[in-house]
Amino acid sequence: MRQNIKPTAMELLEWDFVKCRSRLLEIAAFIDRIDRFGGSEEARKDFRYRAIFQALGIISSGKQNRVREILLLLSDPTLQPLEDVLPLEIAQGAWRNVPGDH
Repeated sequence: MRQNIKPTAMELLEWDFVKCRSRLLEIAAFIDRIDRFGGSEEARKDFRYRAIFQALGIISSGKQNRVREILLLLSDPTLQPLEDVLPLEIAQGAWRNVPGDH
């Protein structure tokens, strides 16, 4: 990398593509495993499973601020402390009421 000069978009692509490719393959493998295991129909209805696909939609939208949008999608917007709602040992990783929930 050139010293004290911001990298170009092509340089970023060249440096980080393999790492990004690996993460995409991890996501695809995770979804494939869910689809192969028993109870996959129930799992596909789960808010976390749906949040993955909503996040992928945000990624492919072409809009700016994708990280912000995904963080907002997965974050709990309420002001109530989590320990009042769930036992401390349970981590959800996604907001249960993702857009599109009924």
